[in-house]
Amino acid sequence: MKMSLVTPIPWTTGTTYTQVYREAIEQVRYAEELGFDCVWFTEHHFATHGINPSVFSFIGYVAGVTKRIHLGTAVAVVPLYHPLRLAEDVATVDIVSNGRLELGIGSGYRQDEFKGFRVAQEESRAMLLEGVEILQRAWTGGPFGYHGKYHIVPEGTVVRPTPLQKPHPPIWVAGVSPQTLEWVARQGYRWMGATTTASFAQLGRLRTHFDQALLKAGRTPADGESYVHFPIFISDKPQADIKRELEPALTWLAKAVSTGGTIYQQRASSTQGPSIPLQQFNFDAYQEHSAVVGDVDFCLEKITACWKQLRFAHMTCAFGLGLPHTATMKNMEKFARYLMPSLRNLETKLQ
Repeated sequence: MKMSLVTPIPWTTGTTYTQVYREAIEQVRYAEELGFDCVWFTEHHFATHGINPSVFSFIGYVAGVTKRIHLGTAVAVVPLYHPLRLAEDVATVDIVSNGRLELGIGSGYRQDEFKGFRVAQEESRAMLLEGVEILQRAWTGGPFGYHGKYHIVPEGTVVRPTPLQKPHPPIWVAGVSPQTLEWVARQGYRWMGATTTASFAQLGRLRTHFDQALLKAGRTPADGESYVHFPIFISDKPQADIKRELEPALTWLAKAVSTGGTIYQQRASSTQGPSIPLQQFNFDAYQEHSAVVGDVDFCLEKITACWKQLRFAHMTCAFGLGLPHTATMKNMEKFARYLMPSLRNLETKLQ
């Protein structure tokens, strides 16, 4: 199993943009030192819970200060890009990272982003499908043309450069709808799930549907590589103390994800957004259904149970949880020291 982490690069009161970017860079370098396989970066616009709107620029930079660790987008919202520009960005970053890019894509779920860029959110899924079709043609390196509903590419267009990885970097798709999972299965892509958009139980049902879609596409469930990301916090403290430590930060995070800090003071995410929005946020429910919080033995037991149900190839951890940088770094270190060795061969042990 691959061990990964994900960060939105959150911006909290009392910090500066420069500070949180520098802290994120430090976390990436420390993740490589600790032996993590990949760091994934979210892309958001007009928000506070994540201030990484230019995800490929940032990955291009951290590629230059790391050597081994893979770097992924979680996710690039395809409808907000011109596909040709996205094809160029992906290829460039794949080259400068020496083939370490993991391309996570999605149709997007935040109303404020679509409103800010004046893109019709109700057509986002169709725009995703058309955009990916153009990407695939662009990465061949040969001349092509395309006439679609949303984009026209003149005949004879050649996109340069092309990705270092052939035919392109691994494509991961964030999906919570049956239609998207069926498309992912047919295309041979990889599925991304997260407890920020679905609980563990809901992800289990999605995994079952994904397996059925794989079989229908002439593949096997073992072919369906997947990623699941969820918050994790390792502590030997009593649960009451953990709750006192985490609840304020998580409440802030829920507010930031749902409404706070956007360009419009209204609900920012659509119905496919956070599974526990601010008005319903409850720490105990969040801990039970969406997070892994507790001592080492408890965390190992819960992760093992989740893997049996979801069979993810990349276990991706959200360590920050709205916590200060030093607490995030300590959380990463605990995971690498006490859990990573036991989880590396979890698939083999349980098969």
